[in-house]
Amino acid sequence: MGPYTNLCTDIGRIKRRGISFGTISKSYSDRVIAVGEAAGLVKTSTGGGIYYGLISAERASNVIKEAFQKKDFSAKSLYKY
Repeated sequence: MGPYTNLCTDIGRIKRRGISFGTISKSYSDRVIAVGEAAGLVKTSTGGGIYYGLISAERASNVIKEAFQKKDFSAKSLYKY
């Protein structure tokens, strides 16, 4: 008997969560941009979303860059996202 004999009994309760479904009503606000899963950009058929996450991150980075240049992080400035 080794030190890991009872490892499976010590795991405890299994935790899980469902796959995100749908999008949020607005993915930007004052000083906030939600990307990827936080914005509901998940492929619900597979639970994937890397592609959509990368696209949204690229778009968000461009909008944030403009916001830095303007020194304006209001929702009005971030709406392009």
